[in-house]
Amino acid sequence: MIFEQSSVSISHLISCRFSTMSFRKEEANFMNVVTNRPKFLTKAIAREAVVRVLGSLTAFPEIDPMRLHVVIMVPQMLVPSGVRWRGDQPAPYSIHPYVLYEHSEGKGGWDVHLDEIAKEKALALWIGFADGSLSPVPHLLMEGATKWVGGVKRDWLVVACSGSKSHADRLISETIASVLIFLTQHDWEESEEKKNREIDFIGEKLS
Repeated sequence: MIFEQSSVSISHLISCRFSTMSFRKEEANFMNVVTNRPKFLTKAIAREAVVRVLGSLTAFPEIDPMRLHVVIMVPQMLVPSGVRWRGDQPAPYSIHPYVLYEHSEGKGGWDVHLDEIAKEKALALWIGFADGSLSPVPHLLMEGATKWVGGVKRDWLVVACSGSKSHADRLISETIASVLIFLTQHDWEESEEKKNREIDFIGEKLS
């Protein structure tokens, strides 16, 4: 598992718009929070997936692979003091989007901020204000949001791309997502956690 120790204001966590569960009011104002992200979907795998997919775009003359920005977003769980359970109840937790990887091509020649557009596409997909189609959802468009679409959300994994027309951006995003899942599944199949029947929990160390 990927753990990071930090001191975080509970009031900040409660107010965060990405939280799926609020911390209880009786919690102290500050406490140690453990950050936990997917173990097998790493930044290295994300980079590899993007490289493979962009390398395959030579088969699509309709797409310019030298003018784009890609954002890959995964879930990040914040748990107070790293305690996942309190008795028979889950500990209060918060789930946030985490930008695992970004990739730019031809940034010096952009005439628009493709990176900012891609990030807003990813955010809209994450919070459900975009549905992955080729049209925006007008009744959910808010100040600061982008009107552009072109991305995918699949099993808590978000990939968004900007640089081409929406259908091309979605094709790139969907392909990267599929390759990410493939590469992650491959690493999982080869992992000790998968092969060793004595291991019940991800990251468990046997004595």
